[in-house]
Amino acid sequence: APGAFALYNGHRVMIFKATTAPSSMAGTNKNLKPGGISILDTTRIEIQCSDGVLSIEEAQLEGRKRLAIKELLLGAP
Repeated sequence: APGAFALYNGHRVMIFKATTAPSSMAGTNKNLKPGGISILDTTRIEIQCSDGVLSIEEAQLEGRKRLAIKELLLGAP
C-alpha cells in the first residue's frame, strides 16, 4: 500500500492516511517549528510544516497492525 514513513525513537512508523490544513485552522501549537509534532487530546497527531500542518489519521508502528490514530494513541494492540 502506498504511504510514507518516519522514524520515531529509532522505530519506523508507516503513515497511510493524512490530511493537510493551514496553520490558522489547525489545533497545533503555533510556536512549533516545521517538523515539530503535537499530540492533541489523545485523538490527533499534527506535524507542523512551513505553511500549515499535516494531520496524521492512520499509521502503523513497527511490528504492529495498521490503526486509526485515535486507537494507536489509546494503546490498541
